Amino acid sequence: MPPTLRDLLFLVLLIVSAALVGCTPVADKGGPDATPSPLAREPYDYALLVAVDKSGSFDALMKPGGKGLAFLNDTVDHYFRGRLGNNDCLIVTQLSGNRQAILWQGSPKQLRTEFASSTDWAEFLDKKAAGGGSRVWDGLSDTLELAMTDPYIWNGKTKVVLIGITDMENNLVDSYTAEKRLTDNLKAFAAKGGTAGLYFVGVNETTLWRRKLGECRFRDFVVEPSVAANPRRPSFE
Repeated sequence: MPPTLRDLLFLVLLIVSAALVGCTPVADKGGPDATPSPLAREPYDYALLVAVDKSGSFDALMKPGGKGLAFLNDTVDHYFRGRLGNNDCLIVTQLSGNRQAILWQGSPKQLRTEFASSTDWAEFLDKKAAGGGSRVWDGLSDTLELAMTDPYIWNGKTKVVLIGITDMENNLVDSYTAEKRLTDNLKAFAAKGGTAGLYFVGVNETTLWRRKLGECRFRDFVVEPSVAANPRRPSFE
């Protein structure tokens, strides 16, 4: 039977529909070969990581008038004096029995805006911190890993310094595992150009960590006991 006009029209519609479907662009769903999205803003120029010991044996040094708190404030001023308003980052973490490492993060300018005095700053640290032991080595690892997983800090451009204000006396968790984890993180940090300083370190720990940071091949590092006066700080550059 010869095709009718209706049959011919139906066939034409099928052909046109198939052509349109073939030409319709498919939304990009990403995948392993997809181009990564650029960062929403520029990476930091400088990042300072300060880990402060808030365990019971060290806590008095971080009170108003304490040498540890004064050193913390002087350290921030040392690195960022004259750079307020620049694209820099300050992260302050705690070394204690608490697994929540971050106490404060922001720019040096924000720090001065939020806290009118060193007393306000000390009270904030006291309120946020939690004691309960000296999880020092794992706390330092937590601090390093926070930085090394942040693309705005860990990118090959940002200059990063780690400062530890601690006696380095670890009494929580498996010490062997914690020491190995910290050593591995320090090696990775040094390999990317990071520098480090440890201050108020116990006499028995000073020799150990001087040797370990040397073995990690830092281009610049400092390990100073609590008796050191006017200690040098490692450079960003």
